[in-house]
Amino acid sequence: MAYHDLDATNNGGQYRGSEGVDIESCSEGGYNVGWISTGEWIEYTVRVQSAGKYTVRMRVASTITGGTVHLSFKDQPATAVTTVPNTGDWQQYVWLDIPSVQLDSGVQVMRLSVDNTGYNVTSMLFIKEIDTEFPSITLTSPVEGSEHSLGEQITISADASDADGVVRKVEFYCNTQLLAVDTLAPYETIWSSDLPGSFRFVAIATDDSNASTQSDTVEILVTTAGIPESPLYSVPHGFYSSPLDL
Repeated sequence: MAYHDLDATNNGGQYRGSEGVDIESCSEGGYNVGWISTGEWIEYTVRVQSAGKYTVRMRVASTITGGTVHLSFKDQPATAVTTVPNTGDWQQYVWLDIPSVQLDSGVQVMRLSVDNTGYNVTSMLFIKEIDTEFPSITLTSPVEGSEHSLGEQITISADASDADGVVRKVEFYCNTQLLAVDTLAPYETIWSSDLPGSFRFVAIATDDSNASTQSDTVEILVTTAGIPESPLYSVPHGFYSSPLDL
């Protein structure tokens, strides 16, 4: 844990008496951080088990109106500045919910920053939100009904997005056969055919909650048009073709 406190004294005198973080006994048991002032912050090392969106629940108390807070992860703001309610007493705690906080998985540093003074904090919970939005995906190439030549290098590409998470992978299929898996935008692969015929393509996007969406099917035609035919040979005039005697 690291912190920035505007004075060197632990005003509550509890838990870590020799450090500057102001800690006191909490009416709900355990301890709370108090005497919080604008510009102060506390950092914690946390382990996020799986990436996704979380609701952050902070147990707070205050006798004033206008206290604000925001959270950062890996030195990047993860929440907007949020107002802490006036609960009527410094030891009358309520849950302050901050929804839709996007977090990466793994060990990282979380910073609680005091944007405006005036509240106590006793605990925090992180609740994984259920992904209710499926990703969207559209094949952008090739064009439906387009014609291509044998051996032509054709770009198979898709636009994919997820309204309440991130796209983890896009899979490309031709006639039900998996062609490629792309995990980074722009999502695309290259394909060609040595045989003429009709070919049907789809793409499937999967998000960070393992929800998947399949694109509309795009059908193309591969033909021999434009491929030079084999030359025809003829016997020159005045010559006759006959079996060779050996």
